[in-house]
Amino acid sequence: AIAFGAGAAVSVRGDVRADGPAAAPARFTQDFDLSSDTSSLEVRTNVELDDDATQATLIMVDPDAPNGCQGNAKAKKQNKDYFHWWVANLTKGKFTPEQEKACEGTVVALGPSKSWSGCEMLEFVPPSPPKGMHRYQIYIVMGGKKAELPNAPEGRAQKKSFFQAITKSAGVEMAPLATFFACADSSEQLCETAMSEQELPKGCEVESVPGIK
Repeated sequence: AIAFGAGAAVSVRGDVRADGPAAAPARFTQDFDLSSDTSSLEVRTNVELDDDATQATLIMVDPDAPNGCQGNAKAKKQNKDYFHWWVANLTKGKFTPEQEKACEGTVVALGPSKSWSGCEMLEFVPPSPPKGMHRYQIYIVMGGKKAELPNAPEGRAQKKSFFQAITKSAGVEMAPLATFFACADSSEQLCETAMSEQELPKGCEVESVPGIK
């Protein structure tokens, strides 16, 4: 069912693929709802990580910035990926002194019991769609065989090719472990229609990031 709350709703489990399908080693707690009021602490303590997430990178991206996922092709062509969150070097337990020293961002605790650590290279920014409907997709990117993943983009807004290049260099094909939807205040009717008709507008489907197949 499609359900929209205060700025977001419905999460969709995905897969991380590397030499074959594998379940994403993470999930969000059942009652977690991403919204414009969600704090960094809330999103960090509501993500549950499995042992296989060690050394992975947690990324939240809006692929529909700034014009939204629906509407005319010309407007969507102007869209970029906007990175709302980037946590590298996921580690079960506390960072060692060496890991803390190597972190170029902020060392943060993750998980319901704060039993994981990570290097937050881009501080969490909650959804704030300027127009239309936006997808907020959260990925776990596993360590790559072909190249090291960059710690974070130099800026939050990036060309579409940036994220695609990450998956190719890592040698993985990814689907988001969770997707949330939000509408700008001026486009509230889009979310209301999607909820009542249980159907997303064309162009707003949950899609994988292209990678090596």
